[in-house]
Amino acid sequence: MLDFADQEALLLKALEIPSVQKRFKEQFKVLMVDEFQDTSPLQLSLFLKISTLVEKVIWVGDSKQAIYGFRGSDAQLITTVTAALDKPGSNDILNTSYRSTPDLVTLVNELFLPQFLKGSNSLSKEEIVLAPVRKSLSEQQSSFQAWGFNWTGYRSPSNYKYNSQLAARVALFIKEKPLVEDIETKTLRPLKAGDITILCRTNSNCRDVANALRRQGLEAVVADFGLHLTGEWRMLKACLHLLVDKSDSLSKAELHFLTSEDHEIETMLQDRLVFLNNAGEDDEQIRSWLQHHEVVKWIQEHRDHLLTLSISGIVQLIYTGLHFHERVMQWGGGVRRHANLDKILYYARSFEDYAAKTSVLPNVHGFLAWFDTLVDNEADSRGLITNEFSVDVLTYHGAKGLEWPVVLLYGLEKEHEPNAFEVRVHAKDHIDFKQPLADRSIRFWPWPYKSTYGKRTGYKNFQDCCHSSEDFPLLDARQRMESLRLLYVGFTRARDYLVIPFRGGTEQCWLKMVMEGGMEALGYKKDIVCDRTVKGNKIITTPFRLWVTSYDEVAEKVAPIEKEVKVYAQRPEKVYDPYLVNPSGAVEVEELTYRDHAAGPSCFFK
Repeated sequence: MLDFADQEALLLKALEIPSVQKRFKEQFKVLMVDEFQDTSPLQLSLFLKISTLVEKVIWVGDSKQAIYGFRGSDAQLITTVTAALDKPGSNDILNTSYRSTPDLVTLVNELFLPQFLKGSNSLSKEEIVLAPVRKSLSEQQSSFQAWGFNWTGYRSPSNYKYNSQLAARVALFIKEKPLVEDIETKTLRPLKAGDITILCRTNSNCRDVANALRRQGLEAVVADFGLHLTGEWRMLKACLHLLVDKSDSLSKAELHFLTSEDHEIETMLQDRLVFLNNAGEDDEQIRSWLQHHEVVKWIQEHRDHLLTLSISGIVQLIYTGLHFHERVMQWGGGVRRHANLDKILYYARSFEDYAAKTSVLPNVHGFLAWFDTLVDNEADSRGLITNEFSVDVLTYHGAKGLEWPVVLLYGLEKEHEPNAFEVRVHAKDHIDFKQPLADRSIRFWPWPYKSTYGKRTGYKNFQDCCHSSEDFPLLDARQRMESLRLLYVGFTRARDYLVIPFRGGTEQCWLKMVMEGGMEALGYKKDIVCDRTVKGNKIITTPFRLWVTSYDEVAEKVAPIEKEVKVYAQRPEKVYDPYLVNPSGAVEVEELTYRDHAAGPSCFFK
């Protein structure tokens, strides 16, 4: 099996062959590398080799957004390349922001400039500071907002209750109808739920926040795994099992349960026991259970034809023949279920590609086993739904390169903790531009106690031993800088409003990387309740909204948000005379204003 890194290594090796080099020079003249800050040393070696075979090379990157160290990229590479090729000139630096409001651009400059200047990448001020292109509009609310939640209960607040309060605050914010700039018309319009995204550190956080939004009555889009748990996958899986084994009684029972109106499993089990008692020892009679069920009967009738199709063909025919889309609509959440059906079809085609590359038999058994592997690795993603009524919830890493009118930064209380117990590349501080793969080795420190790594008293001596090792300070510094860059990515996703939600009385550890005093530096005091505009202070000069409430229970549901749907009146159907073309009546014309000289004589039709 080949992964992407294997393909890169093989291409690098192939480019040493003279015949390949000759063909490459003939076909390609320019090498353009985008998002260079996410380059790995192997990729840099590949780019350097290609650069000797082309006439021009263009590198585009932003070292402030190098956030994929866990994938093998190295933020030091862009520094090494710029040092080897000389510092970029003023005309080479993109120092303007077309995305965010002037207040948000100023906020990011003030918070991140000091941190990047003292960082290990030695960026200049010119490479850090951006100038806004957009103009300030007085009709909008404060672009920067801090939403606080003070817990007043007796016990420690649960994430469930905090998330419910955050979801209620989002609903209230939507009801305020703050104005955002439409990205296409450049005019102001009221905020919609689809203009909002909430960024989280982990996929688990994303699911918890999305569920809280749904309980509040808001639609939420989250890249979630667990497709195997959905009714639509269970029904298709039962169909596939029954297709290859017509006596599979468990699959018949699953289909009977999912297609029944009442979904009464107790009644179904009682009917099964009565049937088995009546069938006695007659194997043929036992196998005939539910043979007249509409789904079972359809599969039996079409088995021979289905087994001649590809996996995606089987799935599509089952969708059509059994009216899958109509059936799942009856279960509620139709839009999401339709998206899941599309995702299943996507996986069927992905399996076909996988089978073609690995010489695996592309049959039903192979597909089900392949899908089980996705499930084991929590990679069976559900279908995504994006519309103007749904709040997006995704990770900071997933937000790279994207933008929204409103962005909430969730989880800023998370403390930075370097993860030394994983497979990682051990390298020197300095990377050789000409030999980026030199002096690099694989290092793995196993965690001997449990599969999860956490702070536990009994493990302190072992942790101290690891932390006092020679290369741990370097690892800590690298991961700390990557955490800072990830925070920068979050801060720069918003176009109109950037929101920092926080729990009162907790340390905002991640936020303190750019704001030493945490929320207290913005004027927050314990137990205060307020909703006011602060005109700025020594930390940030831009005005911001401080909105703090207290809670001791799960948030009540906010009144439903009205959805504005455009309805267009049906116009009378227009009838046009048929346009007839007579190809045999075509005549050659040489006097046309525009002709493609490579296409030969032009013609027109009478």
